Amino acid sequence: MNKTLLLVMSWALIPFAPAAVPSDEATIRVITFNIHHGVGLDEKLDLARIAALIKEHRADVVALQEVDRGV
Repeated sequence: MNKTLLLVMSWALIPFAPAAVPSDEATIRVITFNIHHGVGLDEKLDLARIAALIKEHRADVVALQEVDRGV
């Protein structure tokens, strides 16, 4: 199969976003956040500050990275 035909076929398989923007009722807000074990750029451990930042984004789903086990 030649490269041009393969390229055209691969473009045909890419799903396109719908034209209509979903309403707020149909939207799910997802965030991901690396909390660096709870330590900020100022090198202070402040879990309350991290929790406030997460709450501020009003996400439906939150994925956290670098959360220590048992903390």
